[in-house]
Amino acid sequence: MKKSRSIALAGVFSALAIVLMWAGALTGFGTYASPLLAGIALIPVGLALGRRYHLLAFIAVSLLCPLLSADWEMNLLFTALFGWYPILRPTLEKLKNPLKLILKFLIFNVLTIGIEMLVMLVIMPSAEQPWLLLMLLALGNLTFYYYDYVLPRIELALSIKLRIGG
Repeated sequence: MKKSRSIALAGVFSALAIVLMWAGALTGFGTYASPLLAGIALIPVGLALGRRYHLLAFIAVSLLCPLLSADWEMNLLFTALFGWYPILRPTLEKLKNPLKLILKFLIFNVLTIGIEMLVMLVIMPSAEQPWLLLMLLALGNLTFYYYDYVLPRIELALSIKLRIGG
């Protein structure tokens, strides 16, 4: 693929990720869904151009989203977890099964708890009920399990589509 086509492809999918993040901030209920979808939107960059371009697209989106949307929690979730997780996932898949699963959920829980603590203590201090936070974390783990389950299937479908279309 020519260099200009590679850059254009990365730019188009980066723009799509930014629009998804912006739409999530605009609607107000996309705080958790938008980072997931924006991370998925960057997968074609990695499949067509490789990890380096995928990483560059992630960095570009991570730098532009805080400038264009006001939802800091959503931006932190993308930058700290869902934006780079599709880049890291192939490396994690090479590990043995129990270790792989433990490491994936450890990464998710440590980063999610850290982000939520930062949001609750610094950005938006509020008095949330501890049981509600634990329930949200449990639902987040369930969502992450399905997200991790769906990612390879999305990658397969996109790689087939990219081969047919390109």
